[in-house]
Amino acid sequence: MQDSVMARVTAKYLPFAICMGGVFYTASETVLKLLGTSICGSQGCNVVSSFARYGDVPVLFMGVSFFVVMAAFTLLVASGREDLGVRFFGRQVRINLHMAVMVMIMAACAAEGYLVGFQLYSAAAICSYCMGMLALVIVTMVTYAFVHGRLVILSGVLTFCAVLVVTSLINPVGRAVNLDEVSVEKITRGKPGHTYYLIYGADCRHCEKVIDYCRKNLNDDFCVALCPMERCGAVLESLNVREVPVLLADRGRRKEIITGEGEILNYLGYREPLDTFLLSTPMVRALSGHADTCAAGRVCAE
Repeated sequence: MQDSVMARVTAKYLPFAICMGGVFYTASETVLKLLGTSICGSQGCNVVSSFARYGDVPVLFMGVSFFVVMAAFTLLVASGREDLGVRFFGRQVRINLHMAVMVMIMAACAAEGYLVGFQLYSAAAICSYCMGMLALVIVTMVTYAFVHGRLVILSGVLTFCAVLVVTSLINPVGRAVNLDEVSVEKITRGKPGHTYYLIYGADCRHCEKVIDYCRKNLNDDFCVALCPMERCGAVLESLNVREVPVLLADRGRRKEIITGEGEILNYLGYREPLDTFLLSTPMVRALSGHADTCAAGRVCAE
């Protein structure tokens, strides 16, 4: 009998404990972001965060706020409270705590459905921190449902799936990115008439070889802007490119997209065809070198 009572008490307070874990998880990431680092060390997190309109911190703060409010609500429910009285525009309003928790979980599932869909269908990269958030939301939902009814699970799952499906049906349009603004360095020789943009990954050995070649071997009128991959997620998505290095050549009405270490080095070392072969209409040429590229969002294998 005593073990049964202890089990029921533990089950009642378990959602609160998980929410407190969520507070610690999200608050830790927020503090680390402010200090210039992160729990997530993969390129996938950097690619996904590059799409955040106002940066990572506002999104992280929303996560902290969610788990703080959920911790307060689940603690009140576990202590036997059914509702909560608050003053709203001078009037006393009673909030049903079970309904409030269900609404919060549905809102979190909707947000997670969008974020997962965005990662799968737009960014083409997985953020491990975001997956941790999803896991915490699911565990909170399941543990709360065991004590207070499975309608919470049904509502949360349906909300998550609905948003995920809708996200998969929408053809994403990458936001405009000014490559001159996101570039971290420009390798310039002479008086270049055009700028070439090299999108590279920090862990890509093929990218390192191309950058090293640009530093040592380009001696005529030439300019290569180095653009980190994590700042160019929208550009790569709009081009349907999943690998780096990528060289973008904007020569007015003529556009060039070259991928792969070998193709880029050949292009940089032999550019005469571009000077003699002029077109009257815009053109995009994509040259792919899969054997000498690194997948975007992943550490490049040796």
